[in-house]
Amino acid sequence: HEMDAEEESSENEIVEKDGIIEDPGLDGFRRWFFDENSELVVDIVNDSYYFKINDDDFSPSSIPLEKWREIGSVLSRCKNLGLIWLSSQPLEEEILIALFQADGPYDFSLWGVLLDGNRVFGPRGMQAVLPFLKTRTELEVLKLGSCELGNDGARYLSEALDHVRIKELLVENNSLDIEGISLILSSGNAKYLEHLD
Repeated sequence: HEMDAEEESSENEIVEKDGIIEDPGLDGFRRWFFDENSELVVDIVNDSYYFKINDDDFSPSSIPLEKWREIGSVLSRCKNLGLIWLSSQPLEEEILIALFQADGPYDFSLWGVLLDGNRVFGPRGMQAVLPFLKTRTELEVLKLGSCELGNDGARYLSEALDHVRIKELLVENNSLDIEGISLILSSGNAKYLEHLD
């Protein structure tokens, strides 16, 4: 019985340690809510996690920066985090740093990062997530469409792409000219790309 108690404790460690409300969920999913709009979802069947903000009308600035740091810290310790899904969220530089530059080990195999539709992202947003992306050698899908990257953002992106093997890259609607596109296509990742939009 001691072994069962230990297993149960480690299974619920995130909830107990960070005081996040747990909802057992349905259909093989467990959810931890950071607030009413953001959740970490565990797919029990496939043994994977994804982090998603659910509400398109959500205002990231309504959450204090310290709370974003707490969320980033929790994410960094999720062993099986597979997807970070933040499409259409206006996440500014300081929030991106809180989420993607936590002190944790980021010890997971992340296959996808979806940041598309973030109109306040721009080159500074790309710079904020650059250290994180450079360490994600297992990343396969990166969506940055409609993020106001411009050629300066493409320069940071190409630096990240030298360290990863992304198969699907979305960068449409980013005011890229031939210089920006050339930076992306001349990166070390170009030979791995299967889909570029």
